[in-house]
Amino acid sequence: MAAAEAASVADWLGPGGLFFGGMALCVLVVVVLYRSACRHEAALKVLWRTAIEQPRIRRWRHRLAPQLTFLQARFSPASYLGLQLTVGACSVLVAAWLFGGLAEDVATGEPLTRVDVEIANWLHARASPSC
Repeated sequence: MAAAEAASVADWLGPGGLFFGGMALCVLVVVVLYRSACRHEAALKVLWRTAIEQPRIRRWRHRLAPQLTFLQARFSPASYLGLQLTVGACSVLVAAWLFGGLAEDVATGEPLTRVDVEIANWLHARASPSC
């Protein structure tokens, strides 16, 4: 029964509605977690310190010290080329991935690109003559 209800919700909302609904749910979860972390900051700090002082974790921290230092520098907003470079590189990678997906859709003639061509043809047929 639940699968049939989920399918009817998916049909009613469509893929765009599900995407934006999922994004809104993710934002809501992040906000709730952030507010909870702010309310319980002291307890979370104690829990974190207790966890990282475990013998097994301490060994891994010592063994992976150079890598952890590198990651800490990459995500630090105060270090030279830290957070800005990391966010910029990730943005370029995401944009390249999206461009590759669109290029593949154009090359294989996906339905979205065929609709785009139809809309372009319709607009060109109704365009006013140039001077």
